[in-house]
Amino acid sequence: MKLFLVRHTEYDPVFSVEGDIDPGLSEDGRKHAKLLAEKLSGETYNYIFVSPKKRTLETVLPLIGRLKNIEPIKNDFLVEGNSLEETFERAQLFLDFLKKDFQNATVLICGHQISLSCLALLAQGEQLERLSDTEPFAYGEVRTFGVK
Repeated sequence: MKLFLVRHTEYDPVFSVEGDIDPGLSEDGRKHAKLLAEKLSGETYNYIFVSPKKRTLETVLPLIGRLKNIEPIKNDFLVEGNSLEETFERAQLFLDFLKKDFQNATVLICGHQISLSCLALLAQGEQLERLSDTEPFAYGEVRTFGVK
């Protein structure tokens, strides 16, 4: 499986300050999402997964607009848990699901910093203890992994 891990672009800090627990993208985030779509549109994706949060869906919408016959699939395992351990466990369950049902697919996942870092570790066969050695995902950053 070819796995593209993408962190959502910049979210609207005004809404997060006002208590919106699910802010959408900022104006810069929307611009960044369009540039990201240009960068990613050269690949053929079999599946695109997003967390249920607005900012992940809004990040992939410009890409979806460029692709044919693909819709984002929301998955609750991509939401960060209440602890690092819970987030890592959720990432493990999600990766196991992908390995079982999507072995030969090209999959794009748009998510959040910690959950993506956990998925990146797992894709490399690493454990949670190595998280502190992992460079955090920047807004709009893409990392690609081959997963068996």
